[in-house]
Amino acid sequence: MKRVSLGALLLVVLSSGVLRAQGLQPFGQLGRSGAEDQVTVKLIADVKDVIPDRPFYLGVLFEIPKGYYTYYKSAGQIAQPTKVSFNVPEGFEVGPVEFPAPEVKYDDVGGKTMVSYVYKRNTVVMAKVTPPVKLRPGQKVTFSANVRYMYCLEKGSCFPAPPASPKLSLPVLPVASKPVPSDEERLFARARAKLPMSGLDSPHVRVSAHLRPAHLEPNGNATLVVTANIDDGFKIQQNRPPVKGLISTDLILNDVKGISKFPMPEYPKPVPANLKFFENKDLGAYKGKIQIKVPVTARKSLAGPTVTFSGILQYQACDESRCFPPEYATFSVTVPVSDKGTTAVPNPVGPVDGSTPAAGSAPDKNPVVASSTVPQIVQADEYANQIFDNIETDEDKQGSLALFILYAFLGGIILNVMPCVLPVIAIKVLGFVQQAGESRSRILLLNVMYSAGVISVFLILASLAVFLGIGWGGLFQKPEFNLVMAGIVFAMGLSLLGVFEIPVPGFLGSKAGGYHQEGPLGAFMTGIMATLLATPCSGPFLGTALGWSVRQPWIVTYAVWLSIGLGMSFPYLLCGIFPAAIKLLPKPGNWMITFKEFAGFFLMGTVIYIMSYIDPTYMLPLVVMMLGMAVGVWISESWSNVNSPLKRKIVVRGIAVATACTIGFIGFTSVRELAYQRNERDITRIVRTEKEKWMARLANVIKSDETISQEDKRELIAQLDEAEGPMAVATTKIEEAGHTNELPWQPFTENKLGVLLNEGKTVLVDFSADWCLTCKRNESVALNTQETRNLVKQLGVIPLYADYTDQSDEIKKWLEKFGSISVPLLVIFPGDRPTKPIVLHDLYSQDQILAKLKEAGASVGHVADPAQQTALLR
Repeated sequence: MKRVSLGALLLVVLSSGVLRAQGLQPFGQLGRSGAEDQVTVKLIADVKDVIPDRPFYLGVLFEIPKGYYTYYKSAGQIAQPTKVSFNVPEGFEVGPVEFPAPEVKYDDVGGKTMVSYVYKRNTVVMAKVTPPVKLRPGQKVTFSANVRYMYCLEKGSCFPAPPASPKLSLPVLPVASKPVPSDEERLFARARAKLPMSGLDSPHVRVSAHLRPAHLEPNGNATLVVTANIDDGFKIQQNRPPVKGLISTDLILNDVKGISKFPMPEYPKPVPANLKFFENKDLGAYKGKIQIKVPVTARKSLAGPTVTFSGILQYQACDESRCFPPEYATFSVTVPVSDKGTTAVPNPVGPVDGSTPAAGSAPDKNPVVASSTVPQIVQADEYANQIFDNIETDEDKQGSLALFILYAFLGGIILNVMPCVLPVIAIKVLGFVQQAGESRSRILLLNVMYSAGVISVFLILASLAVFLGIGWGGLFQKPEFNLVMAGIVFAMGLSLLGVFEIPVPGFLGSKAGGYHQEGPLGAFMTGIMATLLATPCSGPFLGTALGWSVRQPWIVTYAVWLSIGLGMSFPYLLCGIFPAAIKLLPKPGNWMITFKEFAGFFLMGTVIYIMSYIDPTYMLPLVVMMLGMAVGVWISESWSNVNSPLKRKIVVRGIAVATACTIGFIGFTSVRELAYQRNERDITRIVRTEKEKWMARLANVIKSDETISQEDKRELIAQLDEAEGPMAVATTKIEEAGHTNELPWQPFTENKLGVLLNEGKTVLVDFSADWCLTCKRNESVALNTQETRNLVKQLGVIPLYADYTDQSDEIKKWLEKFGSISVPLLVIFPGDRPTKPIVLHDLYSQDQILAKLKEAGASVGHVADPAQQTALLR
C-alpha cells in the first residue's frame, strides 16, 4: 500500500496558505495581488505623547495606492459614503469628525453625467481630542476608530471594505511637558489645508444658499440655489475647465435624509477668460454673481419640522496676473417641512402595541408613536429604533437552564441528518463498517475520539461567541475560512477518489480501496470536519438554544454549546457503548470502494456549494489553487513511493510543494487580475446601458406576467428611480419580478424598515445567507411559492431580505434582538402593532408562513379586491 508522509499534508496546508500570502488579511475579500495594492487605514496622532488638558488631533489615515480611490462622507450619486468615528478613554473629550474637501469625479453613464466625491491620494480624517486634567504620567492610553468605507479601481470595480477598527496607544507625559509633534504631523497639516471654511469668510468669494420654494413636502420638488458673489477684479475657474492644472469650480453636496440623491448641478455659462500663460486656449470663467442650481426631490419618507441642505463650493480665484490656491467654502440652508411633510404614524386602530387605553387614564409620557389625532414627526431610522426598543418577543421570557440544555441536545442530534454534514457522515459509515470486526474497547475508543473532535469544535465556537461575538455560521462570512475549507474538502475528495492518501494516521480514504482501518486520530479529525461542515445548517431547537445561550453568563454559554456537541455525538457514543448495532451494517467488501468513491464525489459537490457563495472574484483563483493542489499531490504520489530513498522523497515533495504554491500564487495574482478585468468589462457594459432600456425591459417583464400587481410595478419603478448610481441600477432585481413565485424582495435596511412601519405596512423580513442551506430550503419550499406570493399580495405585505452572507452589524443587532445569533430567522411585523412581531426560527413550512401572515393581517389601509377578500376568508 502506497502512503504519503507528513510532507503531503504540508503540501495541502501550504497550498491553502497561499491565501495569506496574497494579501487576504486583514482585507480578505478585497485583496488583489498583494497588500500594497489595497486602500488601508490606520490610526495616527499629530503628537507623540498625551499631556493632561492639552488638546491634540487623532486621525484615520487612508493610504491610497496609485490607481485607486475611496469616497468622501457623502459619496455623491455613486457608491457608499465613508463613515468614521473615534473611541476615546473615559474622561477624554472628542470633537466633531472633520473630513478634508474631496475631489469631484465625473463619469459618463449611459449618456448622463454622474457625480461622485472621492479621495485619490492619502488623506486624513481627523477629530480634536482633549485629555482630562488628571492623568498618571507614564501610563499608556489607547484610542480606536470605527471605519467603514468602499474603495475602487480607476475605471474599474468598486469593493466595500470590511469594517476596520484601527488602534493607537500613546504614553502620558507630566502636565508641564512640551508637546512633541509626531512623524505624521505633516499629514495633518496637509489635510487641514483642505478643511472647508465658512462661505461668509472665504477669500474673494462669498457663498450662500437658499431653496426655491422656501419649504418642502414629501414627494415634493424644489431647487437648491447656491450663490457665489465674486469680488470685483477677480474671477473663478469654470466648471471642468478644458486645460489641466486649472481647478474646477465644483459643488460638493452632503447627503440629506429623506432626499433622493442629487443629480448633476446646473452650472451657469462661463464668460470668456484671458489667463496669463493660456492666451491661446479657449477658456471660460465666472465673474460677478453666479448661481448654481440643483434639482431637489423629496422622498415619501421625508419627515421633521425642518430639513437642512449643506455642502462645499470648491473654487480657484484668479486676478489678471495670477491664480491663487483652491479654496473650499461651506454653505447651509434650513427650510421648514410643510404640513404635508409631517409624518403622523398611522394608528387607525389605537396604540401601536395593540392595547386599548383605559377610560380617563393619563397619557403616556413617553409614547412609542403618535396617536392618529396628534401628529408626531418621526424620522425613519428613529422610528425603527423606537420599535426596536419596545419590541415584545418570546425571547424576553426566561426559561429554565434544563429546558435550553434539552433544546441544545436535541438540536445537536438533528444536525446529523442535515445536508451539510452528510458528506462526512458517509466517511463515518465506512468507519462503522470497518469497526465490525474490532474489539469492544477499540470501537468505544474510536467513537469517543470522533465525539471528542465534535465537542472540541463546539467549545471553540462557544469561545468565539463569548469573546468575539461570532455567531453560528459566522466563520462562513470570512473569505479566508471559505477558501481554506474549499481546499481541505477538495483534498479529502481527492483522497476518497484514490488520487492520494491524507497523511493522518487512521484517516479513511486510502488508495488501497478502503480496507485501511480507521484510527483514533483519523476519527478525531473526522469529527472536527463534520462539525465545521455542519455550521452552515440550522435545525429545529438549535437557533432558540444558541440565541438564548449568548445572553447568559459565560459558563452557561459553554454548557449549552457543549450540549449541542454531545447531542451530535450521541448516536456514535451509543454505537460505541452498544457495538452490537454495528453488526447490522453490511460486511466489509468491494462495495466499500464504490461507496468511498461516491463519498468523494459528494465532497466535490460540497466544494461546488462553497464556491457558490464566495466572492465571485475568488472563483477562478480558487479553481487554479485546487488545480495546483491536485498537481502537487499527483507529483508526490507518482514520482516517489515508500521504497524510494529518503533523499528522493525530500526532493520530490519539495518539488510538489513548490509546484502547488506556484500555481496557487498565479491563481491569486495573474488569474485574479483577469477576473477583475472581466468583472470591470461586465460592469462597464451594464453601466453604459441607458436607464430607458432598463425601463423598457421592466415593461416587457410586466406585460408578460400579469400576476405582478400594480403595487409591485410601482415598487420596481421606484427602485429604478431611487437607484443610487449605476451599480444599484445594474443590481435591481428586475429579472426576479418575472418569476411568478418569487416574492418582490427589497434589501433590508433599518431606515427602510422604519419608513415601511411608519406607513403602517405589514413587513416580512427574511434573515438569510447564501452559505445557509437551511435558509435556501426555507426560501424554496415556504417563501418563494405561488401560495405565499398570492397571500403577500392580498395583504399588501412588503418582503425585505436581510442578507447576512457577509458581516453586517445592522443585521446582527436585529438578530440578537430576537434571541438569535444565526440564520435563518423570519420576522413578520404587523402593520397595526409593529412592537408585537411574529417570529419563526430555523426550519418552517409554507403552511406556517401562510398562517402567520394571516395572523399578522394586512397593511394599514390596504384593501384587497373582492376576489382576494374571498380567498382570505377560505
